[in-house]
Amino acid sequence: PSRTVLGRDFGFSARDPTPVCFRVGERGPRHGTPARFGIASGPAMNLLGNTLADVICRPQKHSTYDLGSDLFELKRTRSFGFGTVVVRRFDTEMKNNAGQKLQCSHYVPSSQKGDHTLCSRAFPTVIYCHGSGSSRSEGNPIVDFLLPRGIAVFSFDFSGAGMSEGSSSSMGYREQDDLRSVVNFLAAHPSVDGLGVWGRSMGAAAALMVAQDCCHLDAVVADSSFLSLEQAVTEWAGSRIGFHSVPGL
Repeated sequence: PSRTVLGRDFGFSARDPTPVCFRVGERGPRHGTPARFGIASGPAMNLLGNTLADVICRPQKHSTYDLGSDLFELKRTRSFGFGTVVVRRFDTEMKNNAGQKLQCSHYVPSSQKGDHTLCSRAFPTVIYCHGSGSSRSEGNPIVDFLLPRGIAVFSFDFSGAGMSEGSSSSMGYREQDDLRSVVNFLAAHPSVDGLGVWGRSMGAAAALMVAQDCCHLDAVVADSSFLSLEQAVTEWAGSRIGFHSVPGL
């Protein structure tokens, strides 16, 4: 089926970190100028490079959080009937292609309160992809928004984030493989009828990279994806360590 891509331009091809330009409505990427990631030599630049690596590739891991009850009720919106919908959360884990365990949560409508089984019917499902240094708990407002509308939510911690295994981030480049593992799992899941992705920041970049060549996705919502890794590194250097011009970028 055709895919609907909502969001901003982004800066990577599916398997190559060379920036590309891909705009809403186009069928494929247009290659732009290759990125240049050389940091000038010298102790000061080495220190800057190490600091940037810590900020970007090794953000503080948000590994302690509370997902709340695994069985709860949400008020339905007027367009989808009155009353409440009972939501059941199933926590699970899976492995990415690197063999790292990813911690996941699947939120689905339950047939009735106190029922700890999946509803008999299948639901359209949205995968939520969190930003850098965050976790699947970031997707809780998305659960509150989509479940009353009859849409299930699958959220997970990227490798190197939250409670998943791994110790580093790649700003979406390796994270796209985590998302591919999740997409392939859900595409064969009996409770899934239609599959979309909602990503924020790094999660949006990963979602857009996967969407280029994945036949299982029907829709993508890209919230605040960055234009390119060059731009992201420069902006983060300014906002987090007060360095507004990164040599070599």
